[in-house]
Amino acid sequence: MLLPELAEKIVKEVRKLIGEDIIVVNTDGYILASTDLERVRTFHEGALVTAQKKQKQIITEEDQLKLTGVKAGINLPIFFQHDVIGVLESRVNQIKSPLL
Repeated sequence: MLLPELAEKIVKEVRKLIGEDIIVVNTDGYILASTDLERVRTFHEGALVTAQKKQKQIITEEDQLKLTGVKAGINLPIFFQHDVIGVLESRVNQIKSPLL
């Protein structure tokens, strides 16, 4: 289980490195930490799918119309001892292709 305190540290450190909006989501799809505080404790369907599939997912602008609580970006599963414990999403600008 990913604790909110660790999720907040991840958001802060990743934001320093890439300068993009970041969220960290638990395996149930709820946002634990975000650069946008209004998103904390809201549901993110794309992250739920990422956690279930255990692989990265590209969220496009079209997906924003179909999935609950998502914004365009890349979702990356966070693994600990071969288990997904959360999802990191970066709102990388200008994602056009799922071939990232």
